Amino acid sequence: MADEMVRLSIKLILFTGDDGGRKTPIQNGFRTDMKLNDDEYRMVVLEFDESKLFPGQSCDAICTVLLHSEKEIDQFLEMKSTVIADGPNVIGRIEVCDVLNREDLCW
Repeated sequence: MADEMVRLSIKLILFTGDDGGRKTPIQNGFRTDMKLNDDEYRMVVLEFDESKLFPGQSCDAICTVLLHSEKEIDQFLEMKSTVIADGPNVIGRIEVCDVLNREDLCW
């Protein structure tokens, strides 16, 4: 079983500093961690049309993540929403809309 880069269509919501999120904006191509389950996070790359996204803002985006099985894709689709973290700090939330490249994966 090979690992695959999976591209998810998401809604990205950044928390404000007052809500425990960042105090500064993120740029297109930002790398952060996404919660997969209670014990596991995965590094992701977030892509969006704006050059910067400020705390308190939201936008449609693409999330690229390395997954180890097709079962993990189904896990994301079932939970529909998860948090993103910058180190130990939860900085926002993503809502998973769709898998963009599922038919291209070789599992």
